[in-house]
Amino acid sequence: MRVILVEDSDVNAQQFESTVRDISGIVLHRVKLLQEALVERQDYDIAVVDLYLPDSSAEETVAAIEQFWPMPVLVYSGSDSPEWTIAAGRSGAVGYLLKSSSQEQVVASLYCALGQALRLAAASEEQQKLREKLLRQLARIT
Repeated sequence: MRVILVEDSDVNAQQFESTVRDISGIVLHRVKLLQEALVERQDYDIAVVDLYLPDSSAEETVAAIEQFWPMPVLVYSGSDSPEWTIAAGRSGAVGYLLKSSSQEQVVASLYCALGQALRLAAASEEQQKLREKLLRQLARIT
């Protein structure tokens, strides 16, 4: 699982990195700003983004990442405010991960997000198959 972490705080990034370091199958890349994430040309499965970045709000970050890469986004925050959790969900994030989360909670959140990524990929393939079928049917009609 390839994960991009967008976190401006070195302390919080190191905490997340140490949480996932020993988990088999997770490859983590970290950037500090949304703009750095958007210039990446790597293929990631999941984005984990800080709620407060110097160059964007959580809503802007989620929207930009989903537009640039169609992948699930987890918001990573120190705030357990229900308002922020709801706002993250409304912005399109698939989850809200507290910075105080245990390793088990982090892993569970990442694998849930990976499941979402797999569903998105399958839906995309199904949409392509349906499009091709409809085009074939249309070609027979005209």
